Amino acid sequence: MTRTELGVLPSGHLQLFSTEENSDTGQKNGQAAITSEFARGITEGLIALAAKESGADLSPATRYFYRDAGS
Repeated sequence: MTRTELGVLPSGHLQLFSTEENSDTGQKNGQAAITSEFARGITEGLIALAAKESGADLSPATRYFYRDAGS
């Protein structure tokens, strides 16, 4: 299954990366919605990330940006 990670490129720009995951769970609905917003642009993705009620289903790296976007 595919999992998304949010990271920083050496240039300092945010980038959404897709990684392969060995579990059967795959992306949850909340993650899929955020992934589609990041496909539109980084600003839209960060707004969607800040609007999430909980970051519990996010990866640790993406949860870091969730906490930063919400403050």
